[in-house]
Amino acid sequence: MPTNKKVLVSAVGVITFIIIVIAIAYFATGGVNSTIKNQLVALRSGDIAKAYSYTSTDFRNATPLTDFEAFVNHYEALRENKRFSLTEKEIKDDTGVVKGTLYSKEGASTPVEYLLVKEDGEWKILGIQVNPSSVIENAGNGNLGTSEMTNSYDNQDSRYTMKYPGNWEYEKAGDGTVIFSGKRGTTAYFSTVNIQTVLTKKTGGDFSTVKQFMADIKHQAVSQSPGVKFLESGPFEITEKNGKKDKGEYTVFSYTYKDKEFKQWQIVILRSDAQVFYAWAYTSPIAQYPNDLVVAKKMLESWIIY
Repeated sequence: MPTNKKVLVSAVGVITFIIIVIAIAYFATGGVNSTIKNQLVALRSGDIAKAYSYTSTDFRNATPLTDFEAFVNHYEALRENKRFSLTEKEIKDDTGVVKGTLYSKEGASTPVEYLLVKEDGEWKILGIQVNPSSVIENAGNGNLGTSEMTNSYDNQDSRYTMKYPGNWEYEKAGDGTVIFSGKRGTTAYFSTVNIQTVLTKKTGGDFSTVKQFMADIKHQAVSQSPGVKFLESGPFEITEKNGKKDKGEYTVFSYTYKDKEFKQWQIVILRSDAQVFYAWAYTSPIAQYPNDLVVAKKMLESWIIY
């Protein structure tokens, strides 16, 4: 009997602990749901200014109230919303991604995705994607703050072309290096896609293989940011315009720079003639990373080596 009682007490303790954990998780993430709900209520009542107040500082800096109103008016699911059904929620530190379905008063259903960030202890909306399933196929479709891939860049010296959005720009940062980023005043201003063309050992460079080059990149990351975290890695391949396959590797890691956390998707490939490596990287503050990842993927898909 004493043994059974001890087991019972232990079980009750476990249940209590689980309840406490659930409660903590609820209070930590419940504000995310409230922010979305409150904005939808404001939109439903036609109070655009109030709905706008639930957005983040970066959102408002990049998106004037008039643009926000035009975006809302374009989507009946937002303007005439009746309810929101949550399907997925991911919270990490001070950022969150919430996916679900909006139902209009007429019964139509529309997938929607929210990117949120915590400001002064309150959750604010950083990005809204309507019909997010179509974003990869058509970057910017239903995504407030992301433009179509309307511009083209041709680097004849390094033998490649790539498309980039109308609200991004580029600058040459040295021999063989070009950096693309969102224009000043947009949420993508601190996100970058950069491409470096680096000579192989065969043509006077330092590295003979992709593995050597990638190892050096990782070594630099660790030496510059002791708290670097390598999240994933694997093989990568791109097909040149002539049909030849360029082999390489990719890695994704996070690091801290000047007390701010960043995330980087790094790719290194060896061109088929073995004369140069291409080092392609998408880097962004960790809170902004998911939002501009759509653009980075679309740019990578448009990259043609000739």
